[in-house]
Amino acid sequence: MESLKELDQNLFEKFIEIKADPIVGSLEPGIYAGYFDWKDCLIPTGVRNYLKEALVSMIAVHAEVFSISKQLVPQVMSRVVEAVGEELCRLMQCVSSFSRHGALQARLEICALKDAVSIFLTDEIRGTFDQALEAIPQLSNGSDKKLLEQLLNEFKSSMHLQLVCFQSSCNYEKKT
Repeated sequence: MESLKELDQNLFEKFIEIKADPIVGSLEPGIYAGYFDWKDCLIPTGVRNYLKEALVSMIAVHAEVFSISKQLVPQVMSRVVEAVGEELCRLMQCVSSFSRHGALQARLEICALKDAVSIFLTDEIRGTFDQALEAIPQLSNGSDKKLLEQLLNEFKSSMHLQLVCFQSSCNYEKKT
């Protein structure tokens, strides 16, 4: 029995690695595509494509696991979200400085991801997202905060159909 449990755990870890690594690996090149620089970026107009692509990849993992065993969805997705959150946190902590607009763009993207996958957040993963946000300067004025809220709402509205699978708590229980 002990050998079977160990084999099960090893297979699970390998599965998570196979599913999470491509998503995690796409984040840094996606963030910096087109010579993007946090110190010199334009006023944000929305969540950038790299994050939407990461979410679509996470949706594909969700769909694959759900089609096999909906009971495994929280366990698998929490681990995938954890890997993605840790990488975004690392990337935010590596930024030497942010412009005002860079800070707004970074906050927008971290908050958008955190909100989208909130059903899979454990206390540990929440802490990782909080660390990422702590690495980004606070928004200094009301107009920036209002723009952040507006852009988050636009993201949620435009991606609503895609993100429904992450909101359906009736299909599986939330992992805490």
